[in-house]
Amino acid sequence: MSNDISEKTKNYELTVLLPALNEEESIGRIIEEIKNVLSKKNINYCILVSDNGSSDNTIKIAKDHNVLINHVKDKGYGSNLKTSIKDVKSKYLIFFDSDGSYDPNEIVPMYEEIKQSNIDMVYGNRLIRQEKNSMPFLNRYLGTPVLSKLISIFFGLKVKDCNSGMRMLKLQSFEKVNFFCKGMEFASEMFIKSKFNNLNIKEIIINFRKDFRSGSPHLSRWRDGWRHLRYIVANAPDKFINLLSKIYLINYAIIFILSFYNVDNNFPRYHTIFSLLAINYLFSAFFLGIVSIRIYLVNISSLESKLISRLKEMKKNNMLMKIFMFFIFLTIMELIIVLLKWYLTGFGELAEINHMIRILVYSAVGSFFMYFDLQLESRE
Repeated sequence: MSNDISEKTKNYELTVLLPALNEEESIGRIIEEIKNVLSKKNINYCILVSDNGSSDNTIKIAKDHNVLINHVKDKGYGSNLKTSIKDVKSKYLIFFDSDGSYDPNEIVPMYEEIKQSNIDMVYGNRLIRQEKNSMPFLNRYLGTPVLSKLISIFFGLKVKDCNSGMRMLKLQSFEKVNFFCKGMEFASEMFIKSKFNNLNIKEIIINFRKDFRSGSPHLSRWRDGWRHLRYIVANAPDKFINLLSKIYLINYAIIFILSFYNVDNNFPRYHTIFSLLAINYLFSAFFLGIVSIRIYLVNISSLESKLISRLKEMKKNNMLMKIFMFFIFLTIMELIIVLLKWYLTGFGELAEINHMIRILVYSAVGSFFMYFDLQLESRE
């Protein structure tokens, strides 16, 4: 099918790509809108519906409107788009959702912008001009702005709407870009990979409408938001990942130091210690997950990371397991001291919480290095 689509699109200036999954309520209407807009312009274009396994009448309606159809088996918004982007061979490509939320009248200004400027991608900012109830409140004022701000901070891009689903591409610029994401986080990946490949991006403000569907949208706010956040942070420059690790280690250093203090009950030492422990255990789950994804991305998508390179070098020299064994040794020594003190009290009551706190610190920090070693081993 990919060769067929490549052959059918190679003689067109512009391909209008509509990713679809069960869009029978809207697909016919949006196709007619596109034809009505572009029929008034001298643009050599085609419409391509990229279907991701629809079980309703989406494909039948698309065929009735005499448009090209690409069947993508790999599930997910990202899988659907990246497959069709690779298949299409026209000079330019614009994609947007098939649900009617994006106005086809925006195609022409985006097309003119990318033709006249030295731009590789033009995307539409939906956050300024919206119909009432076209976007959930949290998506508009929390999720999208926060994720866009993180992309701006981490990658030096002026992005206001990283989740915009309307983008015009100069396809030649994206031929060598290796897209990875299968889900909604593909929207963020496009910005990040554009930065990595030194591509030029421009934003224009577009109209955003209430979609034509009667049912709920395909996206899941919290799940998709988490996938965006996870991917963005996993690709962030090393200095930000190093900052996270420093915060983690500083917290444990504070806990370690406090474990030696014998102070009056007025000082909330144990409250501080166990609060920091709780924060670190929550934080470590996120941090270790990010490092795991980062190792994977370095291996499969040529992400450059001095941090991962250092970890690989440490593993090669068996330093990760040596550090882990060192902390195990410290843990055992603390346990021996506790057992000795217990023996000296005649196995009576023993209040040695300070030692137990240090045991928690040693085991937590040591387990980090064991985790790094095992992750690198599993990714080889």
